[in-house]
Amino acid sequence: MVALLASATLVARAQTHAPFTQAQADNGARVYMQHCMYCHGQLLGGRDGVPPLIGPAFRKEFSSAKTIFDFVKVAMPASNPGVLTEQQYLNVTAYILSKNGELPGNKPLTLSVLGETKRR
Repeated sequence: MVALLASATLVARAQTHAPFTQAQADNGARVYMQHCMYCHGQLLGGRDGVPPLIGPAFRKEFSSAKTIFDFVKVAMPASNPGVLTEQQYLNVTAYILSKNGELPGNKPLTLSVLGETKRR
C-alpha cells in the first residue's frame, strides 16, 4: 500500500502542466550543452556562483514554464542575452522542465500556451 501511494505521488508530481514534446526536450538539451552548460554545469546543478536550474529552490522561484522562458529569453546566455531563436528558448525551457521532473507529452511548448500553463 505504501509503495502504491509513493508511486502515485511520484506520477502526480511528474505530470506536466506545460506541454512539451520529448523532441523539444532533446533539442533543448543540445542547445543547453552548446550555450548553457559552461556556466550551469552538465547536470544543471550550477557552479562557481551560478545558480542551479534544478531542485526545490529553482522550482519555487520559477514556478511556471512562462517564468522560465521569460527569464532565459531576456537574460541568457549571460555573455550574449537574446542570441538564440524563440524556438531554441522554448526547447531549452522544455529541457529544463524535463530535468525538473516534468513529463513530455504529444503537444509542443509554444508561445501561445506559455501564459496558460503552471508547474506544480
